Amino acid sequence: MNNQDEFKDNDEYNYSCITKGKGNRKTYQVCDAGFVLSTSASTYKQKRLKPYLKRGRATVNIAGSDTSLKNLVAKHFLKGYKPGIIVECINGNPMDCSVKNLRLCTYHEHGKRTGHLCGSHQVIVNGVKYRSIRTAAKALHVSYQALRDYINGKIKRRSVIDDLLKSKIVVIK
Repeated sequence: MNNQDEFKDNDEYNYSCITKGKGNRKTYQVCDAGFVLSTSASTYKQKRLKPYLKRGRATVNIAGSDTSLKNLVAKHFLKGYKPGIIVECINGNPMDCSVKNLRLCTYHEHGKRTGHLCGSHQVIVNGVKYRSIRTAAKALHVSYQALRDYINGKIKRRSVIDDLLKSKIVVIK
C-alpha cells in the first residue's frame, strides 16, 4: 500500500459513519471536506476513496455501488436535505464536494438558474421574428426537424424549404 493511499486523521474535519450492505468487511466515513474514508476491519488502516467523474458528477464506489459524493455529503451534513432536493456545487467544480461549496435548491430554483443553457433561440425568417425554431416551423407549415436541418446546413439538395424561403434565415442566440 502506498503512503498516498493511507490517510492520517485530522481533528479539524467532521465525520459521519456510513453503513451499507450486510457482512461488509469495511466501514466507511464521509467527511464534511468532501471525501470518503474506508477502514479495513482486519488492519484498521484508513484509506481515502478517490472520486471519479460519472455523468458530470463526482462519484465514489461504496460497497460495490456507485454513489454521488455531493449527495452523500449533503445527506450527512446539510440541514434540510431530503430526496427530491437538488444539491448544487457553488463554484461549478463537480469534484469539490465540501460542505462550504454545496447548496440545496428545488427543481424550480435550479431551472431558473440554469434554464438559459438549453433555452430556445429566436429566428428571423423573411423579416418575421419567431420565438423559436419550433414556432417558425409551425408558422411555415414545415416540420421542426426539416427546418432545423436546413438551418444547420444538413440538407444538401434543393428542398421545399428553399421554395418557401426567398431570403436567408437568421438565428439569434
